[in-house]
Amino acid sequence: MGLRCGIDIASIDRIRNVVRRQGDAFLSKTFTPVELAYCLARGEESRYESLAVRFAAKEAVGKALGTGLMRDGIALGDIEVMRAESGEPTVRLRNAALAAFRAVGGEDVAISLTHEGDVAAASCVILTSRGSSGALIGEESP
Repeated sequence: MGLRCGIDIASIDRIRNVVRRQGDAFLSKTFTPVELAYCLARGEESRYESLAVRFAAKEAVGKALGTGLMRDGIALGDIEVMRAESGEPTVRLRNAALAAFRAVGGEDVAISLTHEGDVAAASCVILTSRGSSGALIGEESP
């Protein structure tokens, strides 16, 4: 078994400004209809926190996949951040993101979301069937 991880932060104010400047063009390119329905139903300030934390989560998942976003054909909409009935954040991978998940031997994925002040942050951990691609632990230096 192996683990892959990713983390990202996003400025809530920056997302707010991009939405005000670009409106639906940015929203429809960046978020799925499910994400938009959840975020836009929230209050004025809460919607920007929710959008920003989902943007950070998409970046964190892309980093955990080892590709980042907008590379290897992964579109922002290929990573959908939702809430389970329990309230726990979950992620649904589609298309190129799902292919990348399978390519790394992905078996499960977990995300964590938070925001405070103007900062939204997210982390992602992917459990794989293969060993980690990270540093070797316990190896001696040459």
